[in-house]
Amino acid sequence: MAIDNVVASLLRIPMFAGLRPLQITEIARQAEHRRFRCGDVITKAGMTGEGAYLILSGNAERRPEPGSRALPELIEPGSLVGELAMFVEHAYGATVVAGSVVHCIELTRAALHAQMRGDPDLAKHLARTLR
Repeated sequence: MAIDNVVASLLRIPMFAGLRPLQITEIARQAEHRRFRCGDVITKAGMTGEGAYLILSGNAERRPEPGSRALPELIEPGSLVGELAMFVEHAYGATVVAGSVVHCIELTRAALHAQMRGDPDLAKHLARTLR
């Protein structure tokens, strides 16, 4: 997928809206492209995550914990999954399974932290949006 499409998808996420073009392009460039087949687990509840996943195409399903009365929730393109894990060491709160072939980008904590260390304005922007 072209970087312009990744940048456009990132800009639809409220925490990234308002970033300078160079900042958002660098986030897109550092992101790791991932492809999951139908039935593949994207995140597993209770497992420590290394980052968040932005679904670019395909769909996934957030599955309730066994014994829960909650219904599965459809996750469509443009959705960010596991966002807290891209900032801090955090266990995923939900199991997310690919419902079709899913193309996404992984925004890793290590890459985002490195970028924030080099760009204090980015760190300030993200801190403001998280509050």
